[in-house]
Amino acid sequence: MQNLNLFFKKIHLSKEIIIFCIIVIILLYPLLLYPYYNIFGQTDIPIYFAWKSFLVESFKTFGYIPLWNPYAFGGSPFIGNIQVGFFYPVNIIYFILPLERAFAYSFLIDYLLIGFFTYLYARLIGLSKFSALISAVCLTFNGAIMKQLFLGHTIIMDSITWFPLQLYLYEKLLQKKELRYAIFSG
Repeated sequence: MQNLNLFFKKIHLSKEIIIFCIIVIILLYPLLLYPYYNIFGQTDIPIYFAWKSFLVESFKTFGYIPLWNPYAFGGSPFIGNIQVGFFYPVNIIYFILPLERAFAYSFLIDYLLIGFFTYLYARLIGLSKFSALISAVCLTFNGAIMKQLFLGHTIIMDSITWFPLQLYLYEKLLQKKELRYAIFSG
């Protein structure tokens, strides 16, 4: 047990973070095992799938990111469409994995991030490690956030994920009065 504690101290992870990751993986294991559409079927994923497919195939085939989508109506801006989410850092997995798996894993990553950021914020405002773990679990698996998974709203989930980090950075700004936290929050 002492070796395990030394390992956690060495990599600066608390046991609560590992416990949270295990909880997320246990509760959302179908996302790891099955393509997203096999799990939830009737969601908004087909429209996101079409956009991500157009993005990835254009890049793989032609070697560039399309600025214009000629397939929507008479054409529409593509790279600037927020629903495409090209500039969201987690979306790099769409270029690495098959699209069916990438949707599931992007949700899984978002759920892990929202819990991690909530844990950090809870610890910053003075909650104990156990209370911070409970806060992370409660926020991650509350109804408003879980429905984004079941409805297939990837863009909404991608946005909600960063809210606890914003709270963390604002609290750091108030506590330390350093400009870098304002810059990072922007």
